[in-house]
Amino acid sequence: MAKYAFYPLIISFLLVSCSIYAQNNRLKPSFFTKADAFFKKYVKDGNINYAKLQMGSSPLIDLLKITDNADLKNADEGTRKAFYINTYNLTVIKAIVLNYPIASVQNISGFFDGEKHKIAGQYMTLNELEKKYLFEKYKDPRLHFVLVCGAVGCPPITNFAYTPKKLDAQLDAQTRLALNDPTFVQTETTSTKVKLSELFDWYFKDFGKNKKAVFAFLNRYRTQQVNNNYKIEFKKYDWSLNDNSSVKIRGNNSNRYIASSLLPRRHYELKIFNNLYTQKIEADNSRSTFLTTFTQFLYGIHPRINAGFDVKLRSVRNATLPSSPFSVLKLDNSSQARWGLTAIGPRIRIAPVPKWTNFSVQSVWLFPVGNDLEGLSIEKTFIDWDGMVWWTQAFNDFAIGRSFSLFLQSDILLENIGRGSRFTTPVKAIFSYFPTSKSTIYTTAEYAPTWESPDYYVQAGIGVKYQITRQMEIEFLYTWFENKYLADNEGQARTINFGFRFTK
Repeated sequence: MAKYAFYPLIISFLLVSCSIYAQNNRLKPSFFTKADAFFKKYVKDGNINYAKLQMGSSPLIDLLKITDNADLKNADEGTRKAFYINTYNLTVIKAIVLNYPIASVQNISGFFDGEKHKIAGQYMTLNELEKKYLFEKYKDPRLHFVLVCGAVGCPPITNFAYTPKKLDAQLDAQTRLALNDPTFVQTETTSTKVKLSELFDWYFKDFGKNKKAVFAFLNRYRTQQVNNNYKIEFKKYDWSLNDNSSVKIRGNNSNRYIASSLLPRRHYELKIFNNLYTQKIEADNSRSTFLTTFTQFLYGIHPRINAGFDVKLRSVRNATLPSSPFSVLKLDNSSQARWGLTAIGPRIRIAPVPKWTNFSVQSVWLFPVGNDLEGLSIEKTFIDWDGMVWWTQAFNDFAIGRSFSLFLQSDILLENIGRGSRFTTPVKAIFSYFPTSKSTIYTTAEYAPTWESPDYYVQAGIGVKYQITRQMEIEFLYTWFENKYLADNEGQARTINFGFRFTK
């Protein structure tokens, strides 16, 4: 029986431990003081300095340690409500900082309803926090004007925390500010309609059962009353990031794919790009055509580090004129034609300067696959280099106004390493126009000198991209290509390119 004497002691120890844990995690007024200092430091004019936060996120981490395990058991309703409002905004900021740089929260898969966050000891999505713990509990439409989803179309985030004692007055003040802001409610004296933020379309029932009830809610806070006879028109929501750091993207730029930025953590990109290069040489009465298919995979292992691999498949055909460049699609092997896997290797991309959100450096090492790719001993045509290739690129992307951008690229390309290396330093510029949020029209120009011999090539082209879904994009590009060898032999070259990109 002696062994059972220890049971009361063990139970007492566990009860005391649980009591100490609960006391340590009980929500204290200091949370609201710390949150207030945080918002004052990182919020300006209704936007957030995410770049600054990413460089030194310890104040955010300290607050998240509290929100993760906060014990609300003995908290009054005002404290709970204020806690969940601040926690929602802090959690949105956390999710953005973990994936920054981004142009929009819509670029983060599962941002609202997929990713779970630990809040007060429970794991939940942002949508669950908003609906279950705030709207279902309090049924307060004013919450729509204090919960900030990380977009320009949201109510501006405040540079102060919501506190239990001031909460009702703060909710009224923010609702009044929003409903007198043309971003949310726009009326014109010469018009018979009112333009409302798309937020009212999504949550119409939260503001009233019908138009009359919704207008009554608006007029409770507006200085200029909305006429009950007005027709409602909903304005398109602006999902651009509410970022006040140095790089901002707006308008049709907001959802565009930025080639120079890194993938968010735990996201991936699969890109297949087909390049058909064909050159016609009048002096030799011949045509040489290369079809290269690059399959590239990248994965976000860190907000500033992506890693993946490249696979290179090639088909080549030499023929006398007249001949079609598309004959390279026959994929046969002969003395004048070859095809097959030619190279594979790892790829890494980094963002070395946190402040330069659209600047990155990428390196790929391609190792040859196959025998005598240069065709020196087996009396077959050249298909690729027998030596390793090292290719490093630096990218930067600049938004120009609402609908344009400039992409710059500088390369160091060392081919056929150890077997008569060829050193080239291409530079490229791409000017893009975004007629819609899903489409891109662009022009490209490239110049590449080869340093071990007096050689070069220049290339210019025009292309289009279309975003079929948020994750899937297709691309077509046509270029005019010239190098010194072709110029000397009165030749000409073209490239026809088709690409596919999938991200998740």
